[in-house]
Amino acid sequence: MTRMSRSASDGAPSHCSGPVRTGLVALWSLSCIFGGQGCLYVEPAWQEPINLPPDLIRVNPPEPTLTFEREVERISVIAADPEGDALTFLWQPPPFVVGTETETSVDGIYTWSVDIPYTPEVDGQVLAVTIVDQDPLQRGEVTLEWQVVVP
Repeated sequence: MTRMSRSASDGAPSHCSGPVRTGLVALWSLSCIFGGQGCLYVEPAWQEPINLPPDLIRVNPPEPTLTFEREVERISVIAADPEGDALTFLWQPPPFVVGTETETSVDGIYTWSVDIPYTPEVDGQVLAVTIVDQDPLQRGEVTLEWQVVVP
């Protein structure tokens, strides 16, 4: 049920999926002189900066399971974008799951939370939020998922 495309060493929660990208994408061209001289140099034909996905500062609950222990449980995420792009949180709850969302931003740090009241239908559902930056050319995103358990 848990999707993951990050290594454990990057500090991302285990229930996180999204690209791990750094640096530049480049198409390399090889310029060579023939006649036994070999290649003189290698240079990029073009370079394009990669838009990095949002950084997760804090995720609650940190585990990929949301266990209902109260009448209302809260999921919260604090994130920032390494390039300073604005972030949007996309939460698409499964049918029969309702929640009250809150989103704030202060100095490039974005906080999102949703309060989910207990209903019998919530048991076994997968809740997910995708954090998307607003880079117009290349969107960066990270998706978090929680499996709901009602004891």
